[in-house]
Amino acid sequence: MSRSHNVGIIAGVSAVACLFCGCSGNTQNASAPVPLPVAWPRPVIYPDSFRTETVKDLCFPVNNGAAIEMTGTGADISYPAYDAIVYLSVNTAAGTDSAAFEHAWQGRRERMALNLGGAMAEEITSQRPEWNNPVVVTSKTVSQTPVQFLAGDRRHGVIVSGAVFMHGWDGTEPYDSVRPLVEALQRDMLELVNTLRYAPPENP
Repeated sequence: MSRSHNVGIIAGVSAVACLFCGCSGNTQNASAPVPLPVAWPRPVIYPDSFRTETVKDLCFPVNNGAAIEMTGTGADISYPAYDAIVYLSVNTAAGTDSAAFEHAWQGRRERMALNLGGAMAEEITSQRPEWNNPVVVTSKTVSQTPVQFLAGDRRHGVIVSGAVFMHGWDGTEPYDSVRPLVEALQRDMLELVNTLRYAPPENP
């Protein structure tokens, strides 16, 4: 085999190797590690199992994973795994005065809007005429009050309202990472407004 023929074979092998390697001339960038995206921990979600609690003649479901503490105006329902508390209020001040009821109702609606702060939200209304068609409002962006609810019984002049407050959030959480938790809280608040009952004692 001649020397010129050997040179031709070496050149051909080099050309093939260059094709496979890219021949960029900058192998350092090609082998540089690519940083992985920031991973947010998957939230713990309580199962959809409930028990019945009674506060100020109001009977309503509470998730079995949550704790409850009675207050002067209603109850605080805490979700330890979420670092969240549902502040539930029972207002019976309106009595049978329809004007007072409407004033209190509109005041709570305004408070819900203020809590949203202009954020986009989903509003789900339950078809319960005896409860003034309760509503659950869920923010579609990260909010310290991602879920709120409102229900009223005009017959007895009682208004039930509440908001979920996320004590562990600072506003930097991506919404996609906390959406499962928000949806679980929305599920629980829908269960509450769909099944709550007001049962005051009968007059003697």
